[in-house]
Amino acid sequence: MSPRSASAPDDPGGAPADWDAIEGARSPRDTERLIGQDPAMEAFDAAWESGRRHHAWLLRGPSGVGKATAAYAIARRVLRASAIPGEDVDAQIAAAAHPSLLELRRSVNEST
Repeated sequence: MSPRSASAPDDPGGAPADWDAIEGARSPRDTERLIGQDPAMEAFDAAWESGRRHHAWLLRGPSGVGKATAAYAIARRVLRASAIPGEDVDAQIAAAAHPSLLELRRSVNEST
């Protein structure tokens, strides 16, 4: 599978296009099912439960292994913990509209 084109249009619902997502796969932003990242999620859960939370996590690996999906799963867990009653954290994240979630992306280089 190859990454989608950098010129992929935005979703009609208003969410930005995932130009670096795997073609045919759901966006990591709205994917709840996480496959193959059990060790990473267990490490995060252990740190979260112990109260020894790190200031950053580095997710690395080849394309398509679930790094972005794991990052969004972690964001959901953190943001749900501080959500106000009635707040739909999942819907806000899926729409790229949660006020406490900043998504940083590498820039697109058309020549590479």
